[in-house]
Amino acid sequence: MPPPQTRRQRRITLEDDPRDQTPRRLALLHAVAFRGRSGAVRVRKGEVQFVLATADGDGAVSYKGMTHTGPAPFDIAVPTAKLKEKTVKVRGPKYKIKWTSRRLKQEGEGIVYEGAAGGGVEVLKRGGARLVLGPGRGKLGYKGFTVWGEGPFDFTADETGLRGVTEGRERMIYMTYPPIPRGMPALWIDGVGCAPGYGGGAMRINPAEDTLAVPVLTGRHEIVIRAAEQPDLFK
Repeated sequence: MPPPQTRRQRRITLEDDPRDQTPRRLALLHAVAFRGRSGAVRVRKGEVQFVLATADGDGAVSYKGMTHTGPAPFDIAVPTAKLKEKTVKVRGPKYKIKWTSRRLKQEGEGIVYEGAAGGGVEVLKRGGARLVLGPGRGKLGYKGFTVWGEGPFDFTADETGLRGVTEGRERMIYMTYPPIPRGMPALWIDGVGCAPGYGGGAMRINPAEDTLAVPVLTGRHEIVIRAAEQPDLFK
């Protein structure tokens, strides 16, 4: 009688050990297909879990002909008896941010766009640019200012700094220093002042290369980054 399967033998992740060339693992991997950045197929007793953690735009996780596709993240368990060859569209959360406007361009002079999450850059007549990213990971920029991470977000960057809205799950968004004329950048989330993370220093020694790390809270929140204001000590 063969030994009982361990939890390790019943689970396959996309980061599994490639040196494991057992017939069972090879057969299971041939049954798996994946499109995205990170995720897993977990084969358990009586069920299979389809997991998409991160993706550029919509991702897909497949096992033995059953495919779940949609925006990350999702984690769906299907009873083994109900596995069948079909594609299931996973509906993502509803967001107020709109990333499908024709005004948003993905190419043009000074514009940077990388990814498949939708959105783009709108160059504003009064100066600066609006940078919008849909659900998923991507990178946007205009004339030396760049922001990257996971959407959705809708930011406007000009000489006063950056302002806009984020939605979705908790995460970090990264950017080069906004084009404020001088001073140390400071962060406000829903009107509450705090400090972003500084990659390279807070004093803007090399703004084109130094980066800010901005925490994003779950749900919809307003973000403002502008020059820090020194208090008047002589009042």
